[in-house]
Amino acid sequence: MPIAWPMTTSPALTDRLEPVAVLSSTPGGLVIRCRERAGGREVVLKHSHTAQRGDRVLNARFVRESRTLARLAHPGVLAVLDCGEDDGSRYLILEYLDGPTLEQKVESRGPLPVAEAVHLQHQLLDALASVHEAQVLHRDVKPANILLVPGRG
Repeated sequence: MPIAWPMTTSPALTDRLEPVAVLSSTPGGLVIRCRERAGGREVVLKHSHTAQRGDRVLNARFVRESRTLARLAHPGVLAVLDCGEDDGSRYLILEYLDGPTLEQKVESRGPLPVAEAVHLQHQLLDALASVHEAQVLHRDVKPANILLVPGRG
């Protein structure tokens, strides 16, 4: 079910995307699950806080992150679909994958069986190796940031 936009956005984004749910709010901005109005594909919008408009350091970090993510291509890494500026705030549009996080799975089931944990670790290390080959250091690898999507790797 769609929700109201939780921040000020220009028609460039509101005409294109319909917000579905706020996934998280971080010091850097909001992460929102959206549906594209043309085609209905679900995506993730990462939108910097309006307060960052004049902050050159935070804007530069967001631009670097956007460029870095756009260079990565691996089944275990979310793909960047678009990035830009919206009324002075930066945004990224990423593919949306539906699945629990590793944190949610462990909280609901308890510790994973050894074989499953080793399999997941192998997939995670393969994705991180790809990221590191692109000269990128993730800096926030944690169970809450690891999506478990069947068939995705």
